[in-house]
Formats: sequence, structure tokens, C-alpha cells
Amino acid sequence: MKFYVIDTFSSASFGGNPAGVIIIDEGKDFPNIDTMLEMVSDNGFSETVFVKQLSDKEFHLRYFKNSCEVDMCGHATIAAYTALMREEVVTDGTYINISQAGTMEIYISEDFVTMQMPVPGAEGDFIDSPELIDSIYSRMSLKYEKVVTESPSKMMSGHLPPILATALPDITMPVLSGDVMSLIAPELQLMSEDLDIDLEIHENNNPEEAKRPSRLIGKTEEVNGMVNVHIGGAGIVLAEGNIFA
Repeated sequence: MKFYVIDTFSSASFGGNPAGVIIIDEGKDFPNIDTMLEMVSDNGFSETVFVKQLSDKEFHLRYFKNSCEVDMCGHATIAAYTALMREEVVTDGTYINISQAGTMEIYISEDFVTMQMPVPGAEGDFIDSPELIDSIYSRMSLKYEKVVTESPSKMMSGHLPPILATALPDITMPVLSGDVMSLIAPELQLMSEDLDIDLEIHENNNPEEAKRPSRLIGKTEEVNGMVNVHIGGAGIVLAEGNIFA
């Protein structure tokens, strides 16, 4: 298997968002889940993607965080197709990406990789429980009544947080203005307790080391009255090698 370390959403090394990419040998299947988790743990990246070619235009991707498999990861997808370009498996054109999140079109043009994001769909009703709403906002160090129901805008006033999905579900939190964004301070430890997950928090007190300049590109197009959104960027290969497993 071939292994890559790639910085995505960047045109310079040590910028953007890093990911590990493991390309499955031709004619082989994915390793068993325990082996993949061990490989991911050894890599040490927040996300690693395994890539299996199905045909000239189709690829099956499986995404992993340090301790589990996840449905999809955007920057790892960009990394995967950057690695496939390096391997000369893909070039400019359109490809089909298959994952647990579904099927997605990938576009490659002049070393840039973009993904067609699915049309947002509702995962359920609006969150209307006052207790749950208060909990969600408080975990972000915000107050729902202050930032939403006191809004002078009738359009914003009283908006309830919906759960929407493009590839993965997200809770959307209406706020009053851009000024409120600067007040957000996630209480990560409490969030991990709410969700009953283990959370390892790393603090970096050096602002220079924390800076990883990123550059995302986007494009919209109207098709049959619907707006398609393409998001992506470039990737930089930091390292490559072989894995013998």
C-alpha cells in the first residue's frame, strides 16, 4: 500500500489542513477494521483516508479519525485525490467518490480538487426543546434568548436551530450578527460529557505555531432551478512511502 501525508487547502507546505492517505494496492480489498485503526493510530493525524479504486472513474473512500471510522471528511477527500494525481491515476476531469455518506462528484482542474456538495436536507424537526436549546447555546458560551429572540429582525427572531446535512449532519445555530461570533467560546469538556465521548484537548499557546494559512475555492452553478455548490482547494504532498502490511 502507498502512504501519503498531504496538506490540503494550501499551496505551500505546512499550511492548510493535514491528512493521511493510504492507497490500497490494485486488486486488493480494504484491510480489516482493526488493522486500519492501528494504522490510523500510528499515523497520528486527525483524519486518515483509505482509497480503493473501483474503475477508471470511481473510487471507494473510507475515512477514519484516531479511534473510529466516520462517514466522510472534506479535507481528507481533497488529500485523497491529490495523492491519486501524484500517482497519475487521475487527471483533469470528473470522478465519482463513494463513501458511507453516499455518492459525490469530484472535479479536478489544474491541480485543484473540488467536491459537489449535496443539497442540504433536513435530518429531523427543528430543535424546539427549551432545555436542549439552552444547553446547545450555553456550551458555546452564548444565550439563545439574547442572540435570537431579541433580534430586531422579524426574519431572525424566534428561529429554532435546525439539523441539516450536506454530507454529514450539523446543528445550525442562528445568531444575531457577526459580532456574536466573536463571543463564541466552546466548552469542549462539557460538550464531550454531553455526548458521552472521550475528548483529548491540546492547547497551543504559541500563536505563530497555530497559524496554518488556508485557501479554499468555491463555485456555484444553477441546474434545473437548483444551486449546486462546489468546494475544494489544492493539496501539497509532504511525504510519501510504502506500507508493508
